[in-house]
Amino acid sequence: MSKKLSLRSAINGDFFEVPNRAIYGEECRTGLQSDSKLFYTHIRDVFKLYAYEIEDDIFEIIHVSTDEHEDIYCKIEDIDIEFLLKISESRVPMLLKELESLDLISNIKNSEGFNIIYFKE
Repeated sequence: MSKKLSLRSAINGDFFEVPNRAIYGEECRTGLQSDSKLFYTHIRDVFKLYAYEIEDDIFEIIHVSTDEHEDIYCKIEDIDIEFLLKISESRVPMLLKELESLDLISNIKNSEGFNIIYFKE
């Protein structure tokens, strides 16, 4: 029998919070595929874990930091996005373009091949 979700588990990052905009926002309902919504939600939660200084294994895949303006960003390779979402290699750039087209993220591909992803307010 499954255990009920505890407060500790919810705080420690075992529970995703989906932003209202991803569910109720017209542009997200009609302009984003489900995997894009899942990725957006997951990265937002990872940013929260980082902000609250909660240790998690996910930081081995998604590297989170702040820049000189104290804006939070993550560094992640396409192959890790494929792994997290169980999607094809060809789907990753489309997913990132969907999120950028709705002005949800800013993505810069660095010289090492990593995606540098900032969230927009």
